[in-house]
Amino acid sequence: MSLLRILAFLALLSCGSAFAQTTVLGLGAHEFSVARQTGSGFQLFEKGFGSRCGVDALGGEAPQTFSIVSSFENGFGDSVCEHRLFQGKVLQNGWRMRAFQAFKRCEQLEGAVWVPIAEFDGCPEISVMPPTLGQSSLSTIVSVRVKGSGALIRKARRAVITYRYEIEGPQDTSPWVAAQ
Repeated sequence: MSLLRILAFLALLSCGSAFAQTTVLGLGAHEFSVARQTGSGFQLFEKGFGSRCGVDALGGEAPQTFSIVSSFENGFGDSVCEHRLFQGKVLQNGWRMRAFQAFKRCEQLEGAVWVPIAEFDGCPEISVMPPTLGQSSLSTIVSVRVKGSGALIRKARRAVITYRYEIEGPQDTSPWVAAQ
């Protein structure tokens, strides 16, 4: 009887190698581009008059960086923006959300240098609705208000949110396009 158990165990071990290995993928510029091309929606909304919102790489930042600015262009008034990522489509082929982080910082322009300021002073409202870990949806919604310094102080302010997504799924399959 124990020989049968040993043989069954060995058979299970040899079958295990036939299953696809899982891999972890950190999403960078290439993956964001492929997600856009395969139907994931990325939208940016300016929620108030004169708001200045952008999605760009600020001086070496990761390409998935969301910036909200209050400056001369909007009279140093408040900027209110919303960023929606990975809308309308889910990961394919068994891929799932493994980890998510939103790194937030609030800054004020002093001369030619952006310096950190207290979040409650310059960015009193930063709301991140993250994707659910373990699910196939990466849907993320971020709302931010940057409090302008006003026309008397006249200092540009900005909030910068950098996203880090990590997904996990079967090696040698696409998380974006379903297998045929």
